[in-house]
Amino acid sequence: MPKYTCLTDLDLSWSAINDKTLCSLTTLVQLQQLSVGYCKAVTSYGVSKLLAAVTCLAVLDARGCPGIHRSLAGTISNVKPLQIVHLNLSHGDNVSDVTLANLYCQDLQHLVLASCKQLENDAVSNLVARAPRLRLLDLQLCNKLIAPRISSPTLCTILLNDCKNMCVASINYIGQHCPELREVHLRDTQTTDETLCLLARNCVHLQVVNVSRCPAVSDAGIIELANCCSYLRDVDLSWNTSLTDRSLLVLAQCTVYLFKLCRY
Repeated sequence: MPKYTCLTDLDLSWSAINDKTLCSLTTLVQLQQLSVGYCKAVTSYGVSKLLAAVTCLAVLDARGCPGIHRSLAGTISNVKPLQIVHLNLSHGDNVSDVTLANLYCQDLQHLVLASCKQLENDAVSNLVARAPRLRLLDLQLCNKLIAPRISSPTLCTILLNDCKNMCVASINYIGQHCPELREVHLRDTQTTDETLCLLARNCVHLQVVNVSRCPAVSDAGIIELANCCSYLRDVDLSWNTSLTDRSLLVLAQCTVYLFKLCRY
């Protein structure tokens, strides 16, 4: 593609491209972001050729690509140092513990694994421990996760929405071991008031909290959050029938930056 050698961002999602197409993109030496989401004919072979030639590629969106997920680990391991900082492997039925175990992640900052339903506890825990720059981790709808131990001094955003099987001890562990959190998404999980108290005391820079559909959350947890986290700006409390106006009043009084509050 000689005409487009200055391209930095290319979205080919939902197209009929294949590995031959990806190999033709190796002339795009300034390419920084590439999306091949749901391109079923693309495999790890094409990705490896592209990674080897385009060294400034930083963002790869490969959601819903079974041909990439199946052998991604070997592809990533053979191209080092990998410069990708944002990797999306969501909706990957073939993303497994083996994929994560071999994933080169020293440079990763954003990792999206939503709806990767084969992932289990140790693989996720170990990956986070090997990713010293990780800032965002998306594990929504990863239903096999029951007791991962997620600990990161750099993590700013974690999404656990609809991880219904994750035990409360693991959710609490995050509140104790991820002090830089700014966003926590816990919709429809086993989150309790204890979880919110741990987050409030250890993650004082929290700005966004989603605890909708968490029946074990009460006024006590929300009040502790409001008293300790003065930077809150977006709080979702919807579908929590045990909450009263008492916690809402404290939120309004203590969080001067709050501009979005969901309660219905």
